[in-house]
Amino acid sequence: MKSRGFSVIVATDLANGIGKENTIPWYLPPDMAFFKQMTRVSSGQRPHLVLMGRRTWESLPVEYRPLPGRVNCVLSRDSQLSVPKGVLVEHSMDSALEHAFIMQDNRDVDQIFIIGGRALYVAALERSDCHTIYRTLIHDTFDCSVFFPMIDARYCLEDESDMLDYNGLSYQFQRYRRG
Repeated sequence: MKSRGFSVIVATDLANGIGKENTIPWYLPPDMAFFKQMTRVSSGQRPHLVLMGRRTWESLPVEYRPLPGRVNCVLSRDSQLSVPKGVLVEHSMDSALEHAFIMQDNRDVDQIFIIGGRALYVAALERSDCHTIYRTLIHDTFDCSVFFPMIDARYCLEDESDMLDYNGLSYQFQRYRRG
C-alpha cells in the first residue's frame, strides 16, 4: 500500500507573498491551469481531495464553489458553516487529514492537496506526512499581506521548469520533496 501523505500547492511571489485581502494580487492564467491540472483528474479516475481553510473557500468565486471535479473539504471552527451538499467540513487539521486518509485508503480519492490559506500551509509543512510542495514561483513582488512560510531544509527542490513568461510576468513551476 502507498504510504499516507499529502501535497501542498501554492503560488508565491519572490517574497513568499500569496495574497492580500482574500484575493490573489496577480493574474496568471497558466498558474490557474496548472492548479486545475494538478488537483483535478480526468474522467474515469478517482478524484483528488482539496483541503482549504474557510477564508480560502470564501475567496473562491461563487460559480467555482465547490471546485468541480474534486472532493472539497473546508476546515473551519464554525460548526454552522453553510456549504453545498457534498462539501466536507472538518474542525481540525488532524480530523480533516484523518478523514482524507480513510477516503484514500478506501480508494474514494487519489491524492490529497492542501490549497491554502496561510495557517493550513504552516501546519502542513510541519507534518511529516507532507511529502510534496508544488510551487509556482512568480519572479516579482506584489503588495501582499499574507505569506507562505519559508521552505526549510526538510524539503529539497527536486524539479523546476525553465523560466516562463505570461504578459511580461516571469514564473517557474517548482516541485519540492520532503527529504
